[in-house]
Amino acid sequence: MKKLNLIEYIKASFPYIMLHTYEAQRAIEDFSSKLLDFQDNDETLMKRTTIPFEWRPSKGYNIINASAEEGAENHPMLVSLKQSGEGVFILSNFLNWFVQQKQAFEASNNNETKLKFVLFVHLESFESISEFLETNYTDEMIEFEDTPQTKPLIIDDMLSEKARVTPTGSVVFIHPYDDFPKTMGHEVAKINFELPKQSERLEKIRHEKASLRDEGKNFPDSDEDIITAENMGGLTEFESENLLYLSISKEKEVYKFNSDVVNEFRVSAINNVPGLTIFRPDDEADIGGHKACFDWFKNVWTKENLTNKRVAPKGFIAVGPTGTGKTAVAKQIGKIAGCPILAVSPADVHGRYVGQSAEQAENMFEVIRAISPCVVFIDEIDKAFGGQETHETSRQVFGKFLTFINDAPAGTFFLATANDMTGIIRSNPEFIRAGRWDKMFFFDLPNEQIRNDIFAIYIDYFSLEEWQWENPPLSTDWTGAEIRQCCKEAAQSNKTLLEAAKFIIPTSQTANDVLEKSRGWASGKCLSSDTGETYNPSDNTDLNLADRKPIKKGRDI
Repeated sequence: MKKLNLIEYIKASFPYIMLHTYEAQRAIEDFSSKLLDFQDNDETLMKRTTIPFEWRPSKGYNIINASAEEGAENHPMLVSLKQSGEGVFILSNFLNWFVQQKQAFEASNNNETKLKFVLFVHLESFESISEFLETNYTDEMIEFEDTPQTKPLIIDDMLSEKARVTPTGSVVFIHPYDDFPKTMGHEVAKINFELPKQSERLEKIRHEKASLRDEGKNFPDSDEDIITAENMGGLTEFESENLLYLSISKEKEVYKFNSDVVNEFRVSAINNVPGLTIFRPDDEADIGGHKACFDWFKNVWTKENLTNKRVAPKGFIAVGPTGTGKTAVAKQIGKIAGCPILAVSPADVHGRYVGQSAEQAENMFEVIRAISPCVVFIDEIDKAFGGQETHETSRQVFGKFLTFINDAPAGTFFLATANDMTGIIRSNPEFIRAGRWDKMFFFDLPNEQIRNDIFAIYIDYFSLEEWQWENPPLSTDWTGAEIRQCCKEAAQSNKTLLEAAKFIIPTSQTANDVLEKSRGWASGKCLSSDTGETYNPSDNTDLNLADRKPIKKGRDI
């Protein structure tokens, strides 16, 4: 279903709108421009003029886009309102004033032109909407859903004025978070103002280059502009503009924007978004096993699929004990896809104020949308949402996660990991409904052949000598992480793998009950990450020791 934008709500005279954004000024300029375009192209029989106003705590009321001759702050329509000396936002006062202006204007135009307003209420100086309400209105206690709650009197004010607002205009509250009281019900429409898209970022780069060329600088367009625009994904326009100037470099009288500098700043900025971290590419070794995961991903991650939302891959759940390579697979898939890997931590989304957790989640999703295509990695999602007594806030955030997974743009690939699915399925059975995920793979302990592959990879990675690895340990029921640690121990202490193995205590010994429980749950429900077939614990058996194959150093996988 199509989502309505702000202009459509304003055209319909929807009385109260909550606009979520960190870019209030860009949002107002964008919507004011679109509003003028709409009025210029209005083909209705009755011409309508919509005047955009704004209210700021520090400046009071102003008219947006007033002519230079009139001046926004001294526009004649505002003189009477400013003279009232208002220090706080009182909606009824504004409406009383506007109705008088409306009547006088329409009478002078023989009622051929109808006057409407859109009032943008800036709340960026308040930590929350609750603080704004407490500052501007006295509260009273009411019974709501059988629970005593604080009801700001602005609600009575707004609801009592609704009939007068609807035919005359819209009030738009602007703040990054939404913590309007539940008592507002459905009276407030909620809209997110998206971060700049790739096309807008590229246009910004070209505009800035043109301005610098006007200053006499040799600033040619280049293919790197596209990379620079991609690296600006997830940033606000203000951040992008400042960053472009910080990234200017010069070589042989030729100027350019350094995409590496832009990306470095982008990584830092994204890491400051609650709940979001960007994985940096590293020199980590390849991984052994999980062939079915990689084969499936390479088959579906195609240009044709990514340009068609109906068939675009959504992602998969990786279930299995710790140390079996779930995180390593996420990094490897990011390398294969050639796009950023964003790690999501639901626990870090929770905020101080009512509604802030859900809104911080929305902000995180907005950044992901701007960066897409990308791999979104949600580690140990069972711990975040699988508790027996999940808090109401966690349920709200979880619900937003599920909605975002469904609605995310094509090219947003989700990879969630879980050690134990029983808790999350018990409390949230909708998590694995058909169509939510493309696949659910089980990551079991590697068999003999795969362990040999993993040993070969890390023998190369840690540059072990032949005398260290020629007599490897018996590693039955080891995870890939334990094989890596054994090779690292041998490299650090200059020991043989057999000696280093004495320091390894495998998960199969310390948490065998958890392992068997996980295997039992996955049987018949998941696909094997190695074979791609329906998982069956009895299929993952080691080779007979007599058939044991030697490790081949430097083996290609």
